[in-house]
Amino acid sequence: DDAEALAVGPLGMAARLDSVSPGLRTRTRELAPTGTRPATLEIGWARVQALAIPHGHTVRPVEHVAYLIALDGTRALHIGDTNSDPKTWPGLGLPRGGVDLALVPFWYALDEERFASLLQVTRARTVVLLHLPRTPDRSWDAAALELRRRYPQVEIPTRFGTRVSLRGSS
Repeated sequence: DDAEALAVGPLGMAARLDSVSPGLRTRTRELAPTGTRPATLEIGWARVQALAIPHGHTVRPVEHVAYLIALDGTRALHIGDTNSDPKTWPGLGLPRGGVDLALVPFWYALDEERFASLLQVTRARTVVLLHLPRTPDRSWDAAALELRRRYPQVEIPTRFGTRVSLRGSS
């Protein structure tokens, strides 16, 4: 029963989780797009789509999957650790009306043009920056303050357990 799923992730994830904790494989659903066509999984009251958003430049090819989750009328996009150009994402399954929440690596916010492109493509009402530097850094602190000032929809959780409110969600 998919309503009992514990985790949804890319191909191979079930075996990796099972190697850490035997038995997790039975509660894991693997989901990956076919080429550029999204794959969809209905899990109880949630809908998960795997999108073929590319990883971006790497030394060796890396498979990458982004996930669009619809839950009780709220749409969240988790783009993983991609570094690809947001201008290449239209047509890969993003909703035309945008998303309520986008979970985005912080490095997109370090480049004004790329961040503006990401905001335009995702039309996210709330953006949460992820993969934040672990070590306190005064230059990052200053950049975070400036980002919050310029983009009120940006949330930068600086501590584990930080709550994020969805702005203008449906």
